[in-house]
Amino acid sequence: MKTKSFPYRTAFVINSYAGKGRGLRTWKKVESYMIEKGISYEVFYTSNDAGDAAKTAARASEKGAELIVGLGGDGTLNEVVNGIDLDRNILGVLPGGTANGFRRSVKVPHNPILSLQGLFHWPVIKMDLGKVNDSYFLNSVGMGFDAQVSLTATDDRYWLKGYPGYVSACLQHINYPPKVISYQLDNGEVVSKEAFLAVVANGRFYGGQLCIAPHACIDDGLLDFEIAYPGNKVRKVSMALMAFARNHTIMKGFDTARAKKVIINSEDDSMPVQVDGETKNMKRFPLEFTILPKALKIVSPYNLQFPFKYVEPEIRDKVLQFFNNS
Repeated sequence: MKTKSFPYRTAFVINSYAGKGRGLRTWKKVESYMIEKGISYEVFYTSNDAGDAAKTAARASEKGAELIVGLGGDGTLNEVVNGIDLDRNILGVLPGGTANGFRRSVKVPHNPILSLQGLFHWPVIKMDLGKVNDSYFLNSVGMGFDAQVSLTATDDRYWLKGYPGYVSACLQHINYPPKVISYQLDNGEVVSKEAFLAVVANGRFYGGQLCIAPHACIDDGLLDFEIAYPGNKVRKVSMALMAFARNHTIMKGFDTARAKKVIINSEDDSMPVQVDGETKNMKRFPLEFTILPKALKIVSPYNLQFPFKYVEPEIRDKVLQFFNNS
């Protein structure tokens, strides 16, 4: 069988532990497909230690990889981006985590084989990259309720696994006590508010299908800041349901703004922070957010009208409907 090669020297950074085992199952499917099709590849495996995917991606880059494909969840991709050479490397995405919110923000399909095939045909685009203090983020940083949900759902000891675990954790923490934060946008006035949830977003989706920042754009040079104020349980549940419908920003008790720089502080050390869904190395206040316009090169169908033009028909037809509804 003739060996096929990617358009770039390509290395896969595999987090087998992502999604509590989903990463490994996804990689086995991808690996079997590449072996069957005679596709050549390099692979690097991460440990389950926080930060190891960044070290692994850096090692792949040092060994000459141009396209570095992260297989895992949003947390894995976050670490990969913090390990690659932004000037030289290109990011590829193979969803293998629990929620995979970032892949929706860049329109990469859920099906890993379809995403793999896209690496041969999709263009390399430039997208904005968020920065919080001294590290990068791809999608979003959340403080308060959503970070508490992530902290619970990603705990290996939590009784429910996968996406149902996030839903369960949401219900468990629906009465999360609000915290006082202060924030400043683009060096403007410092505002103090009691917040149930605050998010700084570069991408639109997190937690799977939850469109937390419906107006966010990955290449507009701006961050989307959103804050939810305290409310009763009915309003919180309504806000969550409206978020799935992408209409929550019109609700009373929810404010949005756009800025190039955001500074957030809280004197309450118990307020959790999630960065691209991860809380392992939790950030501490104060947090300074900036945007790096079009700093990241990524293989993505983001600007394509027909992203499956070159894909094998039997796979395309099966997945197209799901992709269009995602």
